[in-house]
Amino acid sequence: MNPSEQRFQDRLFKRVGALERQLQDIKTAQRIGLDNFVYDISNVASFHSYLPVGGEELYRINFLAEHPKYYAGELSMSFFFNNDLDDDYHWPDGAALTPASNLPGFDFFMTYDLWNSDETGAGRKSYYLRIINYGAVPKTVHTHIAQVFPKGNVT
Repeated sequence: MNPSEQRFQDRLFKRVGALERQLQDIKTAQRIGLDNFVYDISNVASFHSYLPVGGEELYRINFLAEHPKYYAGELSMSFFFNNDLDDDYHWPDGAALTPASNLPGFDFFMTYDLWNSDETGAGRKSYYLRIINYGAVPKTVHTHIAQVFPKGNVT
């Protein structure tokens, strides 16, 4: 018997490699997801909010379908504090958003609103976005939103 086949680390690497090959063989294509249809993104909508310490804002966001029907869609968002479209102030990973800056302390809640949505009638998807400043200083929040959807479905 080959001594290299007896060492634990060599056996482990071979077993991991065999397991990866087995998983690849049984892996099936994702049945639902963006890899199964052509998708597009809506125009980006932007708005800005001044939030004092402890302040909050609530927004209703509507997207209208070109052809009213049920469709998969995902709301995408970006937030910047005090300096719009500056990577250093992008939440949550901007280099300027250190604890010493007192700019962190922000949260948002996004909800798809079933009651106000009418996908098969008016073709409307409604979302509510609530942003809250938990930080120690006031801030201007620059918000950018868009929806990813199947191509040819939303205006």
